[in-house]
Amino acid sequence: MLLDVHAEGWRALSTSTYEIVGRMDAASAVLAAVEFDCDVVTATPRLYAGLDGDTILPIED
Repeated sequence: MLLDVHAEGWRALSTSTYEIVGRMDAASAVLAAVEFDCDVVTATPRLYAGLDGDTILPIED
């Protein structure tokens, strides 16, 4: 699914979220989860280790 980032979201994406996770795709997933009040399901939860909260759900092998 492709999501657009509204102009006001770019500042949050390019600064705080991106600096924490280190990847634009991961930062976008976090912002989408916040905006749509849902979780991020991922096979690489270590990307999100610097974030607070319980919105990251790891996929286990």
